[in-house]
Amino acid sequence: MAVDPKLIEHKRQKIMKHIFPITSVVTFLFASPVLAQTATAEFGVSLTITAECTLSASDITFPSTGIVDTQITATADLSVECTNDSPFEIGLSGGTSGNTGARVLTNLDGDTVSYQLYQDNSYTTVWGDDDATTKSVESATGSEEAHTIHAVVSSGQNVPTGTYTDAITATIWYGSALPTE
Repeated sequence: MAVDPKLIEHKRQKIMKHIFPITSVVTFLFASPVLAQTATAEFGVSLTITAECTLSASDITFPSTGIVDTQITATADLSVECTNDSPFEIGLSGGTSGNTGARVLTNLDGDTVSYQLYQDNSYTTVWGDDDATTKSVESATGSEEAHTIHAVVSSGQNVPTGTYTDAITATIWYGSALPTE
């Protein structure tokens, strides 16, 4: 007995009409909770800011003069940039004399001219490199700051002609290198 192919197709379509919605609902019911599940992980984020400073200096050039019968002055800036709120101290060496209380400019013949470096424009606070004469700053701004060096050649020095020079080292102490009292 031969089965009519149209009848088989009709029954297959009828079964599929009922099975498809049922399987869709069952799949949705079982799959939805799986899709809705989540997992979380927590992690930390950190950054450590350390004390850091940079220092640069410009040269001091006194104006040319013939007779040193009056005080000669000049200035230069030290540019300092330190981590915000970091304290620091700036010291200036004694130069070739090695003595911050008696600095000298020297020419090629060994002749000298006495001069001094000060922290203030009234020329009262010598700028040296020990605890008593360094320039202390309680808290840096985090931006570049200019600190003026005031230089003075005292009057009344009888010296021969020539070019007189000295070399000063500027040092900045900060962080764990900062001297403690």
